[in-house]
Amino acid sequence: MKFYAYLLAGLFFLSGCVSNNIERAKSITSEEPILVLSQFPDEFQVKTVGFSVFGNDLFYLDINDWQLNDYVEDKFESLISSDYKVLKNPELRFQVAKPDYNYFTLEKYPLKNNSLNQYVKNNNIKYVLLISPMKYKADPYFGTNQHINDLGVYQGKQTIAFLQMYFWLYDATTGNFVASGGYGGYTDDAPSWIGSSNLYFPNKLTSKDDINLKINAQIENEIKGLFDTLLARNVSALKLKTSK
Repeated sequence: MKFYAYLLAGLFFLSGCVSNNIERAKSITSEEPILVLSQFPDEFQVKTVGFSVFGNDLFYLDINDWQLNDYVEDKFESLISSDYKVLKNPELRFQVAKPDYNYFTLEKYPLKNNSLNQYVKNNNIKYVLLISPMKYKADPYFGTNQHINDLGVYQGKQTIAFLQMYFWLYDATTGNFVASGGYGGYTDDAPSWIGSSNLYFPNKLTSKDDINLKINAQIENEIKGLFDTLLARNVSALKLKTSK
């Protein structure tokens, strides 16, 4: 219980100390194009926590065929109103640094990239939205001493799919942070992490060989479902107009 108290206190502190200009996000018009960049890797992790350190394990599986970043960017565009102008540029996804902040001051680092700056200028882009993997120096799912990163399958008290993501909006001209859709988790109105219900596999996943096409498809469906949930809640948290 102490773990969750510290985690929630830290998240509350983070949300209260950063400048989160939701009103500016809310006021975005059709004349202010948004460049959306999804920055997730083409692999997911399968993490196992046992009763002792000897039971811990970690391996990765390639998911290039999921076309995950295309899915995320398309899903975001489908969630918001057609009044907005959304641009995508796969070549810039990994040229732009992922969201980061000063751990001590909580100041968000601005976007800095020459290719991005040129693209922004050429296309009159006003905002850049980064949807990116998040790392936690904590375990918000099972309360262990593990550090949980990005997305994947977590085998502990249960077997779950999980997702952790940044949803940060920047001023395209200055590169300065504008607003974040998420800082909490699960039932929070603006979550940045989420876990699935218990997954049922025939056996514990111990290597890539245990993941056949059926299990791969099951995990893909779960992960994309988590993206659907977090994206919808974060769009709502930024008060963007939706497609419904």
